[in-house]
Amino acid sequence: MSNAEINGVQSASGLHQSLGMIGLAYNENPALVASSVKQGIGSALEYVNRYPFSTEIRVMQKLALHFGYPQENVMLVRGIDECFDRVSAEFGNMRFVTAWPGFDGYRGRIKVNRLAHLEIGLDEDLSLRQEDLEQITKNDFVILANPSNPTGQALTAQQLDLLQQRAGKLLIDETYIDYASFRGNSLAYADDRLVFRSFSKSYGLAGLRLGVVFGPCALIAAMKQKQWFCNVGVLDLHALEAAIESDHVRDAHIRATLHERRRVRQALSDLGYQVLPSETNFILVKHDQVDTAVQFLARRGIQVKDAAQFGLENHIRISIGTEAENNRLFAVLADYFNTFRRT
Repeated sequence: MSNAEINGVQSASGLHQSLGMIGLAYNENPALVASSVKQGIGSALEYVNRYPFSTEIRVMQKLALHFGYPQENVMLVRGIDECFDRVSAEFGNMRFVTAWPGFDGYRGRIKVNRLAHLEIGLDEDLSLRQEDLEQITKNDFVILANPSNPTGQALTAQQLDLLQQRAGKLLIDETYIDYASFRGNSLAYADDRLVFRSFSKSYGLAGLRLGVVFGPCALIAAMKQKQWFCNVGVLDLHALEAAIESDHVRDAHIRATLHERRRVRQALSDLGYQVLPSETNFILVKHDQVDTAVQFLARRGIQVKDAAQFGLENHIRISIGTEAENNRLFAVLADYFNTFRRT
């Protein structure tokens, strides 16, 4: 999550909890916290007086096995923000390239780290603009999400090939890949390519802000040397350990989300809304009265996201919730349509 969202999140989170609002703004996993994760955290309580050295060793071994990579190619980080900071510390002399409209968290870290920056624009269909891609050089470090937040679209094979040919370094952020049609085809790291995976979405650990980076062993070792001492605590490590050992829970969540995504798209289309294709756990709705719609939904207890924050005017980003949450969304949007579209 970007710094630009923090103030809104703080107030909205309190409102969400106190009024029982349905939170469909931050692409979170709406399922209840898995009992195995709760048990993992509980079992760690007796170790909070100790540094997590042995726990970290054990969990890193399990992470490597879970993703099928040698341990020396794996680095555990505090979300995409720490990943970005570790990368920029190694390649601060390069120009960093991101897409806009796109995830504003990248913009934030580039500003904090005072990096040279180039933004790739999007065409009307929200695909990367070809003429901007052709400006990329070997002095560029390209960071792109696949699938994208907020567009929900995936990079094409041709775009990936072009990026690989033109860029000096490439970081692919696969935060949303578990909801994509190419879920089983995660990119492999290479000498000039890093891959990031998040535990905030399908693993249900958004509150822990954890992710993992895959890359060549020499680069991973260099970045690890600059990490904070014991950057992940014992409670978080036990929760992560339980989550990666609960594939059945994650798989059930993914199946449910894909089913609900189809249902939400169809229901909103039937109501007359223009819903864009999505490879993620959210949908993007094109709408010419975003402020009115967002406020109407909020008054009815549903929080969604104005995508103007990400450079997409006249679009609303809606996370896929539970079946009950989505049913409530349908009812409120139908009421909104009848109230405003027929006047």
